Amino acid sequence: MKVRTLVYVVVAVVVGGLLGSLMLRDAGYVMVAYDNAVFETSVWFALFGLVALWVLARLLLTLVQRLLRSRADVANWAKKRRETAANTRTEQGVLHAVEGRWSDARKALTDAAEHSATPIVNYLGAAQAAHELGDADGRDRLLDLAGDVSSGATLAAGLTRARFLAESGQWRQCLKTLEALQGDSARHPQVLAMLLACHQELGNWDAIVELAPAVAKSKAQDPVDLEEALQRAWCGRLQASAGSADTVRHLRETWSAIPRKMKRAPAVAARYAECLHAASDPDEAVRILKRAIEANPDDRLITLYGEIRSGRPAEQLATAEKWLEVTPNDPVLLQALVRLCLLNEEWAKAKRYVELGATAKTAD
Repeated sequence: MKVRTLVYVVVAVVVGGLLGSLMLRDAGYVMVAYDNAVFETSVWFALFGLVALWVLARLLLTLVQRLLRSRADVANWAKKRRETAANTRTEQGVLHAVEGRWSDARKALTDAAEHSATPIVNYLGAAQAAHELGDADGRDRLLDLAGDVSSGATLAAGLTRARFLAESGQWRQCLKTLEALQGDSARHPQVLAMLLACHQELGNWDAIVELAPAVAKSKAQDPVDLEEALQRAWCGRLQASAGSADTVRHLRETWSAIPRKMKRAPAVAARYAECLHAASDPDEAVRILKRAIEANPDDRLITLYGEIRSGRPAEQLATAEKWLEVTPNDPVLLQALVRLCLLNEEWAKAKRYVELGATAKTAD
């Protein structure tokens, strides 16, 4: 570092000496004439003037840049101050919400939204507070503001609106809100899950059956819960068919549309048998129950089998007695056998099955 400085000093002395020597040898002459004005000076003074003007221009330019930079710095400082205040106010609003102080939470979150780093959080939180206060109009206005924050905020605002409507029991409005979500959002797992819930509440059984594959693909619902929803949907469709003009034909058409795996579900098979029995087709009801029980000996199916009187009650009793050989101490099956014996006027058998049923209950 010292060597470099020394070199600079030597160069400066040499250059200065040369310039001084030139200035003493010949000052030179410069004349500038413009219109009637004439300016005369030496070359060296002219050069000095030009350098001075250049230095002055640089100083002025630097000063202007610093002034502009200072103005920007002040603006940034003011912006950061507003953001800091907004973040502090947002934190207060969140704390008020956690404490259940919904009115204070709404005010704090709304006031801070304009300068908040995450305005959608403010608007959604304020909408939650308005919902808790029972102000539906205020809630909807805040949700509209949340949806306008950015294109990506539409889904969050729409789902929040749907959740509020569902909590209020406004299922039809909830369904309209979910159906309004267009594009990729319509296949969003949470949208699908809420659509499924809406259709279940509204009894839209056909819609549930149609929606189920998409729900399963997106894993929006637990498989067990989705299976139960589908069972309820098919039971609902069977019940709707039972209320038609040509009941038996419509019931059979609906049954044929049900997937084979779903037909083995006890709830679905039982509902179909109940509807057939109500439609004066007990023989088909018994046939369906027999097949379902042999695939899955469910208590509900066995109980229903014992309650329906077919055109061949003796055959019905014989079938149940074969099942008893497999499960001799089944109290539900024994109770069904008692009913079937009474239908067949087999009083002694009925008494024996009553006794066996009592013994089975005592053993349990």
